[in-house]
Amino acid sequence: MDIQTILQFELFKNVDSDIVEGLLSSHSVSTFLPGEYLITRFKPNKDLFLLLKGSVEIYLNEKDKPLNIIGDGESIGEISLLDGQPASAHVIALSECQVIRIDKDEIWPIAENSHA
Repeated sequence: MDIQTILQFELFKNVDSDIVEGLLSSHSVSTFLPGEYLITRFKPNKDLFLLLKGSVEIYLNEKDKPLNIIGDGESIGEISLLDGQPASAHVIALSECQVIRIDKDEIWPIAENSHA
């Protein structure tokens, strides 16, 4: 995993690279196949996902059209981490996705220690 790629995520822009590198040094890349759920609506979500490759669809109801499609370089799950509520939508892999999954307890120290 290339630290420069991770620093391109909006979430980490202007954050000291040493802080980000320390956080990510213990994380590996996970793969989700098309149709797999990263996040399930109404269930607690304790992870932030950094979408390195692939795309996901956001649904309020799987029977409807997706609300949005998110691709490479985007983060997923930050809303439920911020509000502490169950997820407000389903996030389903549209294509094979490579993600880094970061636990909420690891994100908060960065937010508290970095003004960026």
